[in-house]
Amino acid sequence: MDNERELDVRLLSILGINPFAAHNSSPRAYMFSSHISQSVLIEGKTEKRIQTGLEQEFGKYVFNCKMPSNGKILAILEKYPTDSLTEDFKINPSIYIVYEDIDNNQLDYIEVPNFKSFHQTFGFKLIKNPKVFENLRVGEIIPKDTVIAESESISEVGGYKFGIELNVALMSHPAVAEDGILISEDVLEKLAFTKYETKTVEFGENTFPLNLYGDDNLYKAFPDIGEKVREDSLLLALREYDNDISPAIMGVKDCQKIDYMFDKMYYASSPDSYVVDIKIIHNENSNYILPQGMDQNIQKYAIATKMFYKRLLEIYNKTRREVKSKFGANAKVNLSNSLHRLLVEALIMTENGGRSASDIIIKKFRNAPLDTYRIEFTLATRVVPSHGMKLSDQNGGKGVIVAIEKPDAMPVDKDGLRADIVVDDLSPINRTNLAKLYEQYISRVCIHVKFMLRDQLGIDRHKKYSEHEIKKLINSNNYNTIRTIVLEFYQIVSDKMYSYFSQLDNSSMLEHLAHVVKDGPYLFITPNHPKNPKNIVKDLLAKYNVRPGPVRMKDPTGKEVLTKENVLIGPIYMILLEKIADSWSAIASGKYQHFGVLSTASNADKYQYPYRNTSVRTVGETESRVYVSYTPIMNIAEVMDRNNNTVTHREVVNSIMSAEYPTYIKEAVNRNVVHFGSIKPLQYVKHVLMCAGMEFTYYDSDVVFNHPSYNVQYK
Repeated sequence: MDNERELDVRLLSILGINPFAAHNSSPRAYMFSSHISQSVLIEGKTEKRIQTGLEQEFGKYVFNCKMPSNGKILAILEKYPTDSLTEDFKINPSIYIVYEDIDNNQLDYIEVPNFKSFHQTFGFKLIKNPKVFENLRVGEIIPKDTVIAESESISEVGGYKFGIELNVALMSHPAVAEDGILISEDVLEKLAFTKYETKTVEFGENTFPLNLYGDDNLYKAFPDIGEKVREDSLLLALREYDNDISPAIMGVKDCQKIDYMFDKMYYASSPDSYVVDIKIIHNENSNYILPQGMDQNIQKYAIATKMFYKRLLEIYNKTRREVKSKFGANAKVNLSNSLHRLLVEALIMTENGGRSASDIIIKKFRNAPLDTYRIEFTLATRVVPSHGMKLSDQNGGKGVIVAIEKPDAMPVDKDGLRADIVVDDLSPINRTNLAKLYEQYISRVCIHVKFMLRDQLGIDRHKKYSEHEIKKLINSNNYNTIRTIVLEFYQIVSDKMYSYFSQLDNSSMLEHLAHVVKDGPYLFITPNHPKNPKNIVKDLLAKYNVRPGPVRMKDPTGKEVLTKENVLIGPIYMILLEKIADSWSAIASGKYQHFGVLSTASNADKYQYPYRNTSVRTVGETESRVYVSYTPIMNIAEVMDRNNNTVTHREVVNSIMSAEYPTYIKEAVNRNVVHFGSIKPLQYVKHVLMCAGMEFTYYDSDVVFNHPSYNVQYK
């Protein structure tokens, strides 16, 4: 019964964002609650077509730069000034606004960066509010809660865009087996996202940077902010000082060449990576300095950083003098905790933090003295999804991209609506997330209404038009017809929407009709909507007769065919999950520690190769027991020996390097030459036992199993 829908949005938490949440099983509903926190901000993000109103509430609490109080601007500082006559910096990564709280006279600051990242991989750009920056100047007062910059996931009207609307075909296809997804090639660009990574480098005492980005006249060790890394993804390389051979390793040409055997290299994750921020700490008290000219590019950032902190201290000292002259010599400036911390950092970075001029400040990181230079690079990489990446919807309907087709090979219905993705038509039944079917059908009728309106205006169904162009086409001859079509649709779907829009004046209604003709209707349906979705579908079916039908597509041979099954192509709101398939799943030769066993990469060496040389965990105690239960015992012995025996490892590497076809090696290890039993952990155990007067004795498995000491005779 329609009057029995008692779901309260206030009690549904994150599920309140799904208008049809009641029609999903609890496991799928729970899955969506975790999926939305794993969603990646994509470039082609859109607002949901069917909204519950909770999207606007989420939009209020996205990450942004908001004025915490009524503040009077005292200074606007750029981290790296772009207005310099020397044009040293083309991009400034952050702006610092120093202000005085006019309610309590406290000094504080707010940082407005170009991007934010709270994840080891993902982040998002901040879009500056143009209305604020037009009037941003010293002396201006910014009201409390003014949004200075906010996430790009917020629409112009404050809606929350966490995914994208895609035309989905629910049908049988070889690619949709086992949660597979077939996707159109042109959609991948819409799903592109940016990932961020941070790399830290120290040098000066024992190493110097190579001239990877300069020439004979310019020594440039790394790319500037906004510039891409080299085609081999190499960000920076260091070389050790050696006085005996310095003429051979420190020449003009020598510093432009990499010695892959001895130089220490730092790679970005992709040749498409570009620098978005650089933080340099120059330890001026270090006894080691770089050879003349090598620090040309480095000093540019070091000097700019020092000037930034000096300017900040000047503002503080000026304010302190004003306070003392106004309130007495003992008066102190009221500082916020965050500004106090930044001022302390400024004193350290400008060498003004000592009690006297003779004091020496020792800069440390995690209690270890810093080298001459410590540089922290932040890099961004644009990633276009491909095979292996995961998509989901707001009904827990996750899947993996397993096939990519050209747009002209994707299914197309009789109205010319082309599918963006193809998923299993049985998944809503198998997974009990029937809300997907309601969302798809009602959204498909929205597209049908858009087609009806465009037919009335005599314009192309699929062409993109601006609202300004559409308003010119709506006149006194067709206004009432178009208005009636829209209101009749609202009357079926939502009484509230019908009541609201039927009372709009002609000017406001014209604006709304232009939007509907442009993009189709956007609906407001709450989880406790008085009309049951199944009744909405029945009424829409009776009114518009939108039904599944055969669709045209290309088979693997490129021939255009018509499906035997009836298929409905309609919009579903999809999200891209953070489980991106761009990490290494295996490696031929892993990293070993000095004891001869596999080890993990540390922060100091994990970026020294264009790949990760950390082995994946494949065999533990549990896995070993399972392998022994199902396969001959020598199989697991071979795996364990290859991973932990340095002699075997060397033999495997030699086999790979000397093979004519490295992907087809019949025998990687000659067991007549390299024997079992020499893996390091086993050697340690043998050594301990030998000290106690014991040793292992090996028997053939058949001999052991039939030994008299066993109570059970093995056959």
